[in-house]
Amino acid sequence: MSTVLRRCRGCAREYGAADRRDRCEDCGYEVGWWCPAHGQWLAAPDCARCKGDARRAERARREEAARRAGEAKRLAREARAKKRAAAAVLTPERLLRRARIWRAGTLMTLAVGGAVAIYFGTEWLKRAQSQRERSTGGTAAPLPEGDRARSNAELHLGRELVRVKRYQEAVVALEQAIALNPESAWAQCFLADALYGGGDLERSISAAREALRLGGDRALLGAAHYALGRALAARGARRQALEEFRRSLALRPGHRATRWQIRQLKRRVGRRRRGPDVPAGG
Repeated sequence: MSTVLRRCRGCAREYGAADRRDRCEDCGYEVGWWCPAHGQWLAAPDCARCKGDARRAERARREEAARRAGEAKRLAREARAKKRAAAAVLTPERLLRRARIWRAGTLMTLAVGGAVAIYFGTEWLKRAQSQRERSTGGTAAPLPEGDRARSNAELHLGRELVRVKRYQEAVVALEQAIALNPESAWAQCFLADALYGGGDLERSISAAREALRLGGDRALLGAAHYALGRALAARGARRQALEEFRRSLALRPGHRATRWQIRQLKRRVGRRRRGPDVPAGG
């Protein structure tokens, strides 16, 4: 913004803005306000055109500052995008590092899950053993329905032994439960699981079929069909096993292990079309 001056209208002598004389000391003409930037006389010590120029200059300065700030943000975004793109490129070193991290996380998960399973399996086993001890002795007075109570104790013990994969002990406990209560379909079903885990497929098939013969609710029938299907599949009778798994799934629609078994058997039967299966027998 230019400085407004005092100027003589006759000889054009300039005075400072602070000089308030009305007449020129050289020629005696009137002294008025003069804007050297626009070359015009003013009626007041302020130039409207200079003020407008100043406002426009300030606006232009702010717009330029905003443009520069936006440009800086854009460049920063592009730099971050390039950095992310570079980080997304899977070099052999990064792949190896990710594999190590994944392996460490998987091992940690398995270790924690195994510890939790062992802990709860041990607790369940202790509880079942305690129940059997309470039902078989320790008091002179017999328990109500003594044989049934002892059978239930042996049944629970066998179930927990199957969970912790102590199959031989589970077979002994479940056979005792069956001897005390021959009508226990659950004992036959768990016995089929224990025999399957121990590798005795023929007896596992017989126990599962006995559980189906005794009958029960949907959960029992679904578990028995599942146990029979596993034993048949391990023996090579895949089509019969597939039918048993389908019956189990119809009784227990949300059972994931049954769905997985069906998918595996469908793939094997689709790949190997070698005629009818060997009859299971027994």
